Amino acid sequence: FFFFFLSTNMAVPLRKPEIRRSGQALRTGPLTPDEAVQSTNDDASYCKLSAVQLGLYEDDVLPHFVESQERRQPLISLGYFSRVSCVRKIVERFMETEYKVDGEEKKKQIVCLGAGFDTLFFHLQKKGMTPGLHIELDFPAIVSHKIRRIKDSPFVLDRLFPGVSSEEAIASITEQSPTLSEIHAGPYHLLSVDLRVISDFAATLERCGFDKTAPTLVLSECVLIYMDPSESAQLIQWFSDTCNAAVFVVYEQIRPNDAFGQVMVRNLEQRGSPLKGLRVYPDIESQKQRFLDLRWNRVECYDMYYLHENFIDMEARRRAQRIQMLDEIEEWRMIQEHHCIIWAHLFKEHAPQTFVNSFFIQ
Repeated sequence: FFFFFLSTNMAVPLRKPEIRRSGQALRTGPLTPDEAVQSTNDDASYCKLSAVQLGLYEDDVLPHFVESQERRQPLISLGYFSRVSCVRKIVERFMETEYKVDGEEKKKQIVCLGAGFDTLFFHLQKKGMTPGLHIELDFPAIVSHKIRRIKDSPFVLDRLFPGVSSEEAIASITEQSPTLSEIHAGPYHLLSVDLRVISDFAATLERCGFDKTAPTLVLSECVLIYMDPSESAQLIQWFSDTCNAAVFVVYEQIRPNDAFGQVMVRNLEQRGSPLKGLRVYPDIESQKQRFLDLRWNRVECYDMYYLHENFIDMEARRRAQRIQMLDEIEEWRMIQEHHCIIWAHLFKEHAPQTFVNSFFIQ
């Protein structure tokens, strides 16, 4: 077990004493719990960029957010290929699912919790699947850092403000928020909010034009697990109380009680970012019951090893394995089995059957 688990997905060597906080210079000394969680955004982004640069999957926007770092270990790169491939496939299936009201297709909306430097919006845009509303939420430091990166990139500005010069786009961003705390660009919205304060969270979505009658996908990748279980429960329940039809997609760690899981938990605690929800929801069954108890209609949960072998297209897997040869098969399986994706499905009486009958993981 000579690996250190980050909140992001895979194992990387333990690095001390310097810890990077998103948007800040390298610093030493203990971080606050919130700062420790924020620092994982950089780790995840570097690992994703390494996988992109290897050609494991495409992302033409991420290099504009993150500087190139040393190449990550094969276990890490393939892990990010697996994670990103699964999430993208689920989201694309959601976007392709018919949802008609009175004969007209209802525009879909996506809410990304703790989005960090996520580029899902741009991926969907490139595939011609732009949602009617796409909201990204995170801590203020991460949001302002991402906005600075956007302002510095004519390429990204053109994706968000098509047909507008970079100067005009920057002026629009600055006018919207002189402190760089939010962006509103057509269907794309990037804002800061404390997910633990449900009244502020609800008000933030409302400001963006959130429509409780529209089919909604909520994405949480290693976010809920850092929250107190009572706080994450109220967030999940807010969507089940508010939405008419929704899909909640969660990627996070499981199985803390075996030897490998204990190492994972201990190292994250030493980093100052304990997995607060892991003891309460330690396995697949408890993860499923969590959503059922909060009135979601149907829940599926699989570990990442199962999803890699059964959900990702075979040709994509073979291509990735040709690019990044893997010798540590036992370690690979162990790591993947300690991460999972939960897919929860909510539909109320007015939801069309095409949505009710849809399975996004199968």
